[in-house]
Amino acid sequence: MSGMIDRLMSQGLVGRTGDPHDRRVRRVALTESGSRLIRSIITAGADKQRRLLSRLSDEELAVVVRASDVMLRAARADAGADPVTPDPAPGRRPARRS
Repeated sequence: MSGMIDRLMSQGLVGRTGDPHDRRVRRVALTESGSRLIRSIITAGADKQRRLLSRLSDEELAVVVRASDVMLRAARADAGADPVTPDPAPGRRPARRS
């Protein structure tokens, strides 16, 4: 880990400081350059996604929304947040539980 931090420091992306309460602890934080880099990576991904979605029809976007909902429910269930219960197809009522 130290080698990776050293390389990031040599690029000016992170800084390392000591902890005033514990000499054994080193704090690592992004520099302004590191923060700019992270923001540009995140923005590039969002821009790419925006460009791709702008090429889809309304019907195709509805499919993407539905698929995203399915993935979100599965991720929540995987994290133990809630059970996976499929939503009814648009315009259909959910089945009643007994």
